[in-house]
Amino acid sequence: MINTSIDNTPNSIIISNPINNNKPLPYYQISKLFIMCGIVCLEFFFIHVILAILMKGFGFHGYFFQSLICSLIVINLMYYRYSMNKNIITLNTFIQEILKFNKNSFPTLIIALLGLICILFLRIFLYYCHIDTSDLFTNFYTDGQLDIPIIIDTLFFSVITEEIALRRSMLNTIKIYTQNPKNYLFIISGVWFGLIHFINIGTSSFTVPYVFFQMSYGMIIGYTFSIFTESLGIFPTILLHSMNNALAIINPFVFSPFLLLYATLSALLFIYLSHKLLITHSL
Repeated sequence: MINTSIDNTPNSIIISNPINNNKPLPYYQISKLFIMCGIVCLEFFFIHVILAILMKGFGFHGYFFQSLICSLIVINLMYYRYSMNKNIITLNTFIQEILKFNKNSFPTLIIALLGLICILFLRIFLYYCHIDTSDLFTNFYTDGQLDIPIIIDTLFFSVITEEIALRRSMLNTIKIYTQNPKNYLFIISGVWFGLIHFINIGTSSFTVPYVFFQMSYGMIIGYTFSIFTESLGIFPTILLHSMNNALAIINPFVFSPFLLLYATLSALLFIYLSHKLLITHSL
């Protein structure tokens, strides 16, 4: 009786997967996925807060070392948590994923790079034409000196930890709880990636309007970067994220029409590239 209703052979699983993938999840299951991804974000946030407090208590006041230690611990905890869940994620598989750089990623990366360079030149052009008069280079400086640790963290440490903890970890969380992840993982990941920026209220010098701008922009970027990760892998997504941050650190840190212009152009660029990947990879 059991064998007539459920065939456990590998071939029958492959045949039956397309049917399962088209079947929508009930609302309570979607809510569960959303909450589980929120827990991933909270873990990421509290790990950083606790480590920052501990390091300051032990005298590690250097921003560079705080970022480096936080990055290493977040990465290792993510691997440990998913190894406990018996999901195949190890440091070895992560390294293999980075080394396995698909040559099909180059067109996407080149288009993204050229697009972001065009937006950068637009920013510089408007600045020297005295149209956008917001500070251009001061985001690089602290007390009149070039702040190398901030730049390194913005371009590397924060990018790597966010992509591993808030993208790869989140996508794998969704895949644990559903057989049809493609219907949910991009949207849920994007929403939570935007919402997590709410912590900047009260913990940074950013104004409230700017933080809400970050949240909105983060949802769009989180959505597109999830598609990049799923179709190209985590390493190309890290490069794209770093390229995006390189543009962001010379944009004004105050909400303005010009900031909205640059963000809209970069968001449209990533939406265009992710849409091409959705079609190409049939995600």
